[in-house]
Amino acid sequence: MAESRTAAFRTALTVALLGAAVAAAGSSAAKQVVEGVRCYGIAKAGENDCRNATGTHDCAGKATVDYSGAEWRDIPDKQECMLRGGALRPFMGVNSKMKERS
Repeated sequence: MAESRTAAFRTALTVALLGAAVAAAGSSAAKQVVEGVRCYGIAKAGENDCRNATGTHDCAGKATVDYSGAEWRDIPDKQECMLRGGALRPFMGVNSKMKERS
Protein backbone atom coordinates (compact mmCIF):
# COMPACT_ATOMS: atom_id res chain seq x y z
CA MET A 1 0.00 0.00 0.00
CA ALA A 2 2.80 2.43 0.87
CA GLU A 3 4.43 1.68 -2.48
CA SER A 4 1.26 2.58 -4.39
CA ARG A 5 0.98 5.87 -2.47
CA THR A 6 4.60 6.65 -3.27
CA ALA A 7 4.05 5.83 -6.95
CA ALA A 8 0.89 7.96 -7.02
CA PHE A 9 2.74 10.83 -5.36
CA ARG A 10 5.59 10.59 -7.89
CA THR A 11 3.12 10.55 -10.76
CA ALA A 12 1.27 13.57 -9.38
CA LEU A 13 4.54 15.41 -8.82
CA THR A 14 5.70 14.63 -12.37
CA VAL A 15 2.41 15.86 -13.84
CA ALA A 16 2.58 19.05 -11.76
CA LEU A 17 6.17 19.74 -12.83
CA LEU A 18 5.36 19.11 -16.48
CA GLY A 19 2.36 21.40 -16.23
CA ALA A 20 4.48 24.14 -14.70
CA ALA A 21 7.08 23.72 -17.45
CA VAL A 22 4.44 23.98 -20.19
CA ALA A 23 2.89 27.04 -18.53
CA ALA A 24 6.29 28.72 -18.25
CA ALA A 25 7.03 28.02 -21.91
CA GLY A 26 3.65 29.42 -22.92
CA SER A 27 4.04 32.59 -20.87
CA SER A 28 7.53 33.05 -22.27
CA ALA A 29 6.16 32.94 -25.82
CA ALA A 30 3.34 35.30 -24.89
CA LYS A 31 5.80 37.66 -23.23
CA GLN A 32 7.79 37.92 -26.47
CA VAL A 33 4.71 39.17 -28.30
CA VAL A 34 3.85 41.67 -25.58
CA GLU A 35 7.38 43.11 -25.55
CA GLY A 36 6.77 44.76 -28.93
CA VAL A 37 4.95 48.06 -29.25
CA ARG A 38 1.30 48.68 -29.91
CA CYS A 39 1.07 50.38 -33.27
CA TYR A 40 -2.28 52.13 -33.72
CA GLY A 41 -4.02 52.84 -37.00
CA ILE A 42 -2.45 50.11 -39.14
CA ALA A 43 -4.90 47.23 -38.64
CA LYS A 44 -7.44 46.38 -41.30
CA ALA A 45 -10.90 45.33 -40.15
CA GLY A 46 -10.65 41.92 -38.49
CA GLU A 47 -6.84 42.01 -38.25
CA ASN A 48 -6.34 43.82 -34.94
CA ASP A 49 -4.48 42.37 -31.97
CA CYS A 50 -6.52 42.14 -28.79
CA ARG A 51 -8.76 44.76 -27.14
CA ASN A 52 -9.06 48.21 -28.65
CA ALA A 53 -8.30 51.51 -26.91
CA THR A 54 -11.93 52.56 -26.58
CA GLY A 55 -13.04 49.30 -24.96
CA THR A 56 -15.82 48.59 -27.46
CA HIS A 57 -14.50 45.04 -27.87
CA ASP A 58 -12.06 42.84 -26.01
CA CYS A 59 -10.70 40.39 -28.54
CA ALA A 60 -8.35 40.06 -31.50
CA GLY A 61 -9.95 40.17 -34.91
CA LYS A 62 -12.97 42.23 -33.82
CA ALA A 63 -12.07 45.51 -35.55
CA THR A 64 -14.85 46.61 -37.89
CA VAL A 65 -13.13 49.62 -39.52
CA ASP A 66 -9.91 49.64 -41.54
CA TYR A 67 -7.05 51.63 -39.93
CA SER A 68 -9.01 52.85 -36.92
CA GLY A 69 -6.94 54.89 -34.48
CA ALA A 70 -8.36 52.82 -31.62
CA GLU A 71 -7.15 49.49 -33.04
CA TRP A 72 -3.60 48.25 -32.81
CA ARG A 73 -1.22 45.59 -34.05
CA ASP A 74 1.81 44.37 -32.11
CA ILE A 75 4.95 45.50 -33.94
CA PRO A 76 8.55 44.61 -32.97
CA ASP A 77 9.70 48.21 -32.45
CA LYS A 78 8.84 51.92 -32.75
CA GLN A 79 10.69 52.39 -36.04
CA GLU A 80 8.68 49.66 -37.73
CA CYS A 81 5.47 51.29 -36.52
CA MET A 82 6.52 54.63 -37.98
CA LEU A 83 7.60 53.00 -41.27
CA ARG A 84 4.17 51.39 -41.55
CA GLY A 85 2.51 54.77 -41.04
CA GLY A 86 1.14 54.02 -37.59
CA ALA A 87 1.11 55.86 -34.27
CA LEU A 88 2.35 54.82 -30.84
CA ARG A 89 -0.76 56.19 -29.11
CA PRO A 90 -4.43 55.72 -29.88
CA PHE A 91 -6.17 58.51 -31.75
CA MET A 92 -9.66 59.43 -32.87
CA GLY A 93 -10.77 58.64 -36.40
CA VAL A 94 -9.06 56.70 -39.14
CA ASN A 95 -5.41 56.78 -40.20
CA SER A 96 -5.49 58.81 -43.42
CA LYS A 97 -1.90 57.77 -44.28
CA MET A 98 -3.00 54.16 -44.53
CA LYS A 99 -6.09 55.01 -46.58
CA GLU A 100 -3.83 56.77 -49.10
CA ARG A 101 -1.67 53.63 -49.41
CA SER A 102 -4.66 51.36 -50.14
